[in-house]
Amino acid sequence: MPDRAVRSAGTGSDPELGALLQTEAETWVACARAIDQLGAGRSDVRDADGWSVADVCHHIAGWMDRACAVVEHNAGWGSEWELDTDRSTDEVNAGFLAASRDLSFDDARLELDEARARLRLAVTSLASPSDMAKRTFGDSTTEHYEEHLPMLERLTGSGGSVA
Repeated sequence: MPDRAVRSAGTGSDPELGALLQTEAETWVACARAIDQLGAGRSDVRDADGWSVADVCHHIAGWMDRACAVVEHNAGWGSEWELDTDRSTDEVNAGFLAASRDLSFDDARLELDEARARLRLAVTSLASPSDMAKRTFGDSTTEHYEEHLPMLERLTGSGGSVA
């Protein structure tokens, strides 16, 4: 098996990477199902705070892009590679929300898939991912999916069932 394939399977120099990727994939399934339940036909549905599924997709993708910049340098949050260090989290989130208002559901969904692929590639391309890089990956994937899954379930009307 080539080195890259070994690393992407998490079986190279860091045995924790495989478990991290597996957990991300499992939580991604629930998040993606909730997103796809809404579909383009109901993309105008908003929650009480004004968020649509397209907004959530763009928001998660935006944080993944920021995580890529950090992970590619095998660093963590707060490093010199982090984007928007001069802005608060609330300001960054407000910027994502404003930018997502003109996105179609399909564009936002594609953006999310592409950002996820880039971030997974970034972490699996590291010969020996640092604990900070792995934490940044987990924060921007598994933890972020879990944070937004209740909102997605409310938007889709699934009541917690994404099957």
